[in-house]
Amino acid sequence: EADRLLTGAPDVLQRFYQANIRTWLGALAPSWSYFLDFRADRERRFAPFADVAPYLSEVDGVRLADLQAIVGEKFELDVQFSLQRILKTWVPLHALPSLLLMGLLAIHILAVLLF
Repeated sequence: EADRLLTGAPDVLQRFYQANIRTWLGALAPSWSYFLDFRADRERRFAPFADVAPYLSEVDGVRLADLQAIVGEKFELDVQFSLQRILKTWVPLHALPSLLLMGLLAIHILAVLLF
């Protein structure tokens, strides 16, 4: 979608896209840091857009805004993927110790009732 959006775009926008965005859009970019604070990563991802905006015309500024929206959607997908990965990891890590504690509680109750 981003490649199609930049068809016929000026050289400045094409170079910006090739250097900063294209490779990042091509694959998932999960990170454990999204669990703590994803806003800093979001600001870091959007910072180059402010640098290139003054060099573009109004029409190309609209293209840049559309490209920024695509990058925002991709970033949100990466954050959601990372959070889902953390949650799926949490279940086995949480369930096994919980079962162990429940077993120890049952042994404790039996020990109290028998002695």
